[in-house]
Amino acid sequence: MPHIQINHFNYFYQSHGTGTETVELSHGLLWSGHMFYKQVDYFKDHYRVITYDHKGQYQ
Repeated sequence: MPHIQINHFNYFYQSHGTGTETVELSHGLLWSGHMFYKQVDYFKDHYRVITYDHKGQYQ
């Protein structure tokens, strides 16, 4: 699972697509980045799409 550490906290993220522009999708409380699977599927052919889970809300 890909993680990035920021200020001593690990954040789970996923990156899809290889476009030159980036779309970042951020979920609300008690959800996860998985909720954006349809948006990721739509945008990934033209953009780099990043989803991540907020602190304490890992997949």
